[in-house]
This record gives sequence, C-alpha cells and structure tokens, in this order.
Amino acid sequence: MMRHRVPGFLNTDATSITESGKTLSECHTRKRAMNSLDYLLSFQRFGIKLGLDNITYLLERLGNPHHAFPSVHVTGTNGKGSVVAFIHSVLMHMGYKVGRFISPHLIDFSERISVNDTCITASEIDELVNLIRPIIVEMQENPRLSHPTFFEAVTAMAFEHFARHKVDFAVVEVGMGGRYDSTNVVEPCLSVITNVHLEHCDYLGDTLEQIAVEKAGIIKPGIDVVSSAEQPEVRKVIDARAGECGAKIYYLSRDFSSALRPENFPRQWLDFTSPWTNLKNMEINLAGAFQEGNAAVALMSLELLQRKGLIPADENMLRKGMADARWPARLEKLSEAPLMILDGAHNPSAMRCLVDAMSALFANRRILLVVGMLGDKDVSTCLRILRALGDTIIASQPVYERAMPAVRLAELARSIFPTVRLEQTLRQALLEALRLAAPNDIILIAGSLFNVAGVKNSLPEILSSRGAFLPP
Repeated sequence: MMRHRVPGFLNTDATSITESGKTLSECHTRKRAMNSLDYLLSFQRFGIKLGLDNITYLLERLGNPHHAFPSVHVTGTNGKGSVVAFIHSVLMHMGYKVGRFISPHLIDFSERISVNDTCITASEIDELVNLIRPIIVEMQENPRLSHPTFFEAVTAMAFEHFARHKVDFAVVEVGMGGRYDSTNVVEPCLSVITNVHLEHCDYLGDTLEQIAVEKAGIIKPGIDVVSSAEQPEVRKVIDARAGECGAKIYYLSRDFSSALRPENFPRQWLDFTSPWTNLKNMEINLAGAFQEGNAAVALMSLELLQRKGLIPADENMLRKGMADARWPARLEKLSEAPLMILDGAHNPSAMRCLVDAMSALFANRRILLVVGMLGDKDVSTCLRILRALGDTIIASQPVYERAMPAVRLAELARSIFPTVRLEQTLRQALLEALRLAAPNDIILIAGSLFNVAGVKNSLPEILSSRGAFLPP
C-alpha cells in the first residue's frame, strides 16, 4: 500500500514519529492524526462505490456544509487538475479565500484539501475524523446505507473544512466520472467538463457516449457549462443534458478560442478570444501545447464568473493569477543538469499529449524513459505511444498496491522498445537513468501519478550527491 504522509511526518506508522524540538503536546497531536489517517486509509478496502446516498447522509448529519459556499465543479478525462490550478490561482490573486479539493494526492494526504494554498493540518484532520466517526457507525447500522468509501469520507471532510474556514469559493475536482461521484452534491456557480476519452471503463462504460453521460451528470439546472470536448458524439450527449437543465454551454473552438506560443521552457504565451474579450500575451508557466486548451477553459470560466457579477473584471490580477498557477507532475522540471522532467500521464490520450509536447519542445534530443504504471491501465497502448520519444526505457514500479510489477512492465516493453532495462524501485531506476544519460540527454519519468512521491522523495539526495542543479 502506498505510504500517505502528512506534513511533518516521516511515514504513516504513528509509533515511529521522531521529530526533535517538538513539545509533548505537538507530538501527541501528530500521533493522533496518524491514527486518524490509518482509520481513513482502512476505508480503501471498500473500494470504489459510485452513488450519492452515503455522501448525502454524511453531509446532512454535518449540517450540509457544502451549501455554505459556491463551487466551480470540474470534471473530464484529462486537464482537470490544470484547470483547477488556473482558476484557483486567479481567484486567490483577486483576494478571495478559496478552497481546493483534488485527488489523488501526490506526496502528502493533506494536498487533497487546502484553503488558499494552505493544506489541512494534522490537528484538523484528527478533529474532522473524530467528527465523522460516530456518523459512520450510524451508517453501518442503517440498512439503506453502507460503510463510506475513502473518497466519500474525505469529500465530506473537505466540505466541512471549507465551511469552517468560510471560503468565498471552492474549486472542486471530480474523483471519477461525475454523475455519481461523491462531489456531485455541490451547488455550483459553474460546471466545467474538460475533454472526454475512454477511462475507468469498468465503472463508467466502454464507449465515449457512456462516459460522456457520466461527465455530463455534473450539469445543473440553469448553471453555465464550459467544455473543451471535441468529438461530435460526446458533444451530442453534453448538449442533451444541458438542454434538459436549461444550461448554457460554451465550447472551446466554437464559442471561444486561443493561440499558444511557447518561449523558454516552461513559459508560454496565450492569446484568448471570447464573445466579449480579446486578451493578448497571457503568460502561463505550465508547459506543453495541451495547456492551451486548459488555460482557455479556465479563462472562459473566469469570464463567466465575472459576467455573473461573482468576481470583478480585474485584468491585472487575472494575468498574475494565470502566470503564477502551478500544477505538479505536468511536464514538471525536476533538475537542470541533466534535464529531468516528471509527468503523470497514465492513459493513452494523456500519453499522446505528452509525446506531442516533448517532441515539439525537445526535437533532436535523446530522451531516456523511466516508466512505472498501474496494472489496471492500458499499459501496452501507452508504451506504444511512448516509443515515439526514444529507444530506451527503464521499467520500474510505483509503491502502490495496484502497481504493475516492474518485471511484467519490462516484458510488455520488450516487444516495443529496442532497449529495455529493469529496476524494481524508482530510486534505482533514476540512478540507472543518470548513469546512462549523456550531458545533453533528457530523462522523462512518466506512467502514473503514483510515481511522484517515490521520485520526489529520492531525487534530492540523488542529485545533490552528483552535484546536479535542483530548481527552486
């Protein structure tokens, strides 16, 4: 099982907390929070259960905290996190108190729930877990309900946290699908559907139309929708749902447009045009051509909030917020010499975007691939897409219960790549990549968001021992 850290903790074993310089009270607080996290993580045994009965009951017993603030609700196959990052950053720059709910976390559990970039604290986690414990006992005794899943419990905690902090807005990322996702109880001021591709077919369906039905399920009566969906069959489904709800929908390329000019990695410049606005030279610092659509969707979303009178027309703060937006593990530069890039692409559509971006940014440079993936992904297709970037792949595996064993990944890669190397841990894979890399080579780590913790926990020591440059 993946190790889930809270800031200030060495791991999830409460008995091994050994922080010096802490008061006894602080140590006890951290130990209680670790026990609370262990309790939450035990819910993972209940797997994924799509439906709204559990979350509705949980929130009712908490006093419906999600009714205390307006939400921007974001779903889609890829790009959700980047859109959330752009909108969250701009609203913060405009002076609002903004809650952000994302999943999964990359290193610390606390990343999932934050207010104005301040992650939920250990003591707040402990307090919220203790708040929902008796409600969960009630649910187990109710034949209409079942034990909540990990995601249902964390969703309820997030909304209670936002209500306690009196946020002005919450930017909420859907966990899976939309229609029956536990976040789909929010009262949105705007709904966002990025793109729609095949994903989580065991849960959402195995056609684009079926998956689009799930994504379109977040559309609410009279609430505007912004989308970058392109396929006619997907738009037909979204349009039908929007028509039922009397919701106005704005599509990228039909109702608003953009143009992107890359500069020095990762900086890019965006022009944005809507029915009401023409913005030139918007700076963004999330790399890759695929960020054009994400940034444009975010800008259209913010413009609609402005036209509703929910936020001011402040171009200066809009520009600053877009430029300052950051989202880890999306063409993220980890080191300069050698150039090492981390990306969380883990499905075929995201892999194609990654390959297109890397090919455009780093033509004629050798790329060494370090790949770890989960076993429930379309691994063979992803490997065939990555083949366009280079001849050499180092197969490894993230520390996660659903990880594909490195041996199996290497077996699949051998029919696709001329050179395949096998390393059981990401740390060993990074060391091997650094050993193989020439000065002008690029090391790209990809395949899963669950690689991020292993890479970031290992890399500082590895690079510092080699005298490599770590970016700030």
